[in-house]
Amino acid sequence: MKFYLLFFILISNQLFSQSFAPIITNYPKSEYLGESPIWDIAENKKNGTIFFANNRNILAYDGNFWEKISTNNLAITRSVAIINQVIYSGSLNNFGYWKLEKGTRKYVSISDQFNSFKGLEQEEIWKIFYHQKNIYFQSFNYLFQFDGKEVKRFKLPALSSYIFEVDNHLFVATISKGIFEFLDGKFIKKFDVIQDKPIVVHGIEKYGNDFLIGTLTEGIFIYNNKGVIPFDLKLNQLLKNHLILKMLCFDNHLIIGTSNNGVYVYDLKNKTYINYNQNLGLISNTIQNIKIDSKGNAWLGTDKGISKIELKNKTQLLYDYNGHLGNVFTFDFFKNSLLIGTNHGFYNYSFTENTTKPLIEKGLIWNVTNLDQTLFVSDSWGTHLYNGKLEKLSINNGGYKLIKIGSTFYQSSFTGVYKFDLKTLKSPHKISNLSIPILDFVVVQNKILGIGKNGGLYLFDVVKNSGKEILYKGKQLVNPQIIKENNRIYILIDNQNFENFDLFSKKFTTLKLNSKLKNINRIRELNADNFLVEADHILYYSKVENNSLIHYLIPKKLYDGKLVDDNLTGKVNNQFLYINLENGILKYDLNSIKKDLPQVKISAKINQSILENNPKIEYSNNYIDFYVSILNDDFSNYQLFYQLNDSKILPLNSPIINYKQLESGIYDLKIYTLKDGDFKKLNHFHFRIKKIWYLSTVMIIIYALLVLGSIFSFYQYNRFKIKQRFKIKQKAFEYELNLLELKHKQELKEFTHRQEKGLLENSLQSKSTELAAQALILANQRSMITDVNELFSQLDVNEENKRLKKKFEKTFSEYSYNRNEWESFELNIQEIHQDFIKRLSDKYSQLSAKDLKLCVFLRMNLSTKEIAPLMHLNYRSVELQRYRLRKKMQISSEINLNKYMINF
Repeated sequence: MKFYLLFFILISNQLFSQSFAPIITNYPKSEYLGESPIWDIAENKKNGTIFFANNRNILAYDGNFWEKISTNNLAITRSVAIINQVIYSGSLNNFGYWKLEKGTRKYVSISDQFNSFKGLEQEEIWKIFYHQKNIYFQSFNYLFQFDGKEVKRFKLPALSSYIFEVDNHLFVATISKGIFEFLDGKFIKKFDVIQDKPIVVHGIEKYGNDFLIGTLTEGIFIYNNKGVIPFDLKLNQLLKNHLILKMLCFDNHLIIGTSNNGVYVYDLKNKTYINYNQNLGLISNTIQNIKIDSKGNAWLGTDKGISKIELKNKTQLLYDYNGHLGNVFTFDFFKNSLLIGTNHGFYNYSFTENTTKPLIEKGLIWNVTNLDQTLFVSDSWGTHLYNGKLEKLSINNGGYKLIKIGSTFYQSSFTGVYKFDLKTLKSPHKISNLSIPILDFVVVQNKILGIGKNGGLYLFDVVKNSGKEILYKGKQLVNPQIIKENNRIYILIDNQNFENFDLFSKKFTTLKLNSKLKNINRIRELNADNFLVEADHILYYSKVENNSLIHYLIPKKLYDGKLVDDNLTGKVNNQFLYINLENGILKYDLNSIKKDLPQVKISAKINQSILENNPKIEYSNNYIDFYVSILNDDFSNYQLFYQLNDSKILPLNSPIINYKQLESGIYDLKIYTLKDGDFKKLNHFHFRIKKIWYLSTVMIIIYALLVLGSIFSFYQYNRFKIKQRFKIKQKAFEYELNLLELKHKQELKEFTHRQEKGLLENSLQSKSTELAAQALILANQRSMITDVNELFSQLDVNEENKRLKKKFEKTFSEYSYNRNEWESFELNIQEIHQDFIKRLSDKYSQLSAKDLKLCVFLRMNLSTKEIAPLMHLNYRSVELQRYRLRKKMQISSEINLNKYMINF
């Protein structure tokens, strides 16, 4: 992820002070996926691509995405240069160039071709440059000259830091023998920086008719025809403590990179400087290299990554990185200052001193307004006049907006809308009894149309002193925003559409304001027909032209994640648009607005192999990365969109689009930008995914032949099969006929078996019934004998009765109870019902033999009265036995025991 750090500069000794400063962008190694040290920097001025020597890699960045060129060896790449669109690099005992073959960069060694390091040991190429049709490669001890045909090697006069090309001169900065000039293959001594003292020189630059010499430990010197003198004693004293690692001139400024305190930007005209270091925005304090690109950006190579300072960009930021300033809610211009209200207090930024100082560090300031050089300040407790100190005017809480029409002031606040004039400053009149917070409003001929802080549109009549909410189609507007054009009012009724509202008829009309920008959230009036519009967290500078709202993008990187909720404020001063942010203010150069459509390049890669436009891609290698570049510009300065075929148009938040495993077919990747609410196509990339091998044309022909052959074979096979099938069906018919006959015999046999079984069951039931009848007879016999015995026991004992008793006993002896017959009966009963008794015993193992006998009698559907004599019990005992049987078998009293046993 790219980190945009927009920081301020401390240039005074005060505890709290900020100033407007250029934009600083940091690129950590986690973004470019390389290594930490950056040894050298070069630029391809034709397309704006920046190259970095990064240990064992060369990095290329075009403002949109990073390319890593791997050197594939252990030698550290110390230098890189772009000469005639060719990339040259230097490392240990090697230098050469890179060429593109089949989408892949390959290294070609010039030094190996000419055996340039023969006889040398450890020579690293620290600098590459072009001078008078020759390419030079410099180590600390040698200079190699390449004219395209051969390489010449020159021994330097002494161990040297660098060779500098200045004003068509080649100056060789030796450490122990001073400065030489390389001329016609010879080294000519020019001067000593400090006599008889080793000096490491890290920069020689033209300065008028003189030369500036930047040294590692002694500061900066001026060399002219009078000799060598110190440049700026105060600056030199400072630089001696921080060590100069790089120095170069740019646009009347001296850019100095130090070893432990970042960069100093010295103004050669005003003799002032600004220091950028790690505490104030840079990724590191150790600046190993500096490159000023063709756009005026200073690229800094450090030991921890890369930083970029946009020196020529007039867009700047006043930003309090430490959070002292707080969230900026409001600001206005006053004399030669910018008065700022935040949630921490009231502050003054001086344009002349370029510093910010606190005025009142207490409370929350909602509004600061300069009206006719009278400064009004509103906080949560009231409204004040400011003239060196705050003078309270009213107790209206939280003034959001204050304007003046004629001699009348109008102010919105937490509790509604007020008006006052110079005579009633301290006693403003509230318009209507509506007490709702009004965030923004416009005034047209004694009519005030306001936006509620929490939604809703409200109309106030100054003359009638009335107020009411305006509904749209019977509903409250959720987020109404107002556009005022020549006393004509347009209201944002949803997130996209504007409709005209007539203040006098209090109705919406059919007149509309054209704007195709979607998801509009906030609108703030800047001046006549100019507005600050926020949509999808992106800011636009918008103008009303020909009944249309025209939008110009403000780059998101300048404010991304730093907008202050509903308190969006924008003001125009000269060519700059000022916008409030969390902990700061953005000063945006309106002249930098991108009005023309950008030139977009689309590159495609598969496994780091570059694809030409309209490629045919193998289905098996269908992992494509598309790189979207904006030529000679930064990707983040635009909002781009992309679309694959006819799919949904999506925002392009990263310059890399990846597709994996697309289906076979023809595709067209289109890149758009949004202009005036319309999508404008910038470029496209057409490609085709081949069909998978088993769906290719050749395979389809093979499939067709196979199908035709299969059909013919199938036809022949079917003819044979029909004949075979007829024979088989004939045999099957005979088999089925035999089977039916066997089945008939089997069914007849089963029928006979069922009949026999039925007869047996009937016989069994009949026998059971007979046994029951026999049992009853036996029981009755016994009962009769028992009764007769009881009668004889009641007769008086005399001779006659005894004779009579003996006669009766003899008469009924042949009918007396026969125990053998009774046992035979019980055995027959058990034999007939043995299956029933077994099933019952298996389920109810706790049943006794007596219980089982009772169950058999119940199954025979005998009543209690009939069962009693069979079990040699009386009636009550049988009932008790039945009750116990129910409990053992857990049978409810609602269930008939006889039926239960019969169905068991």
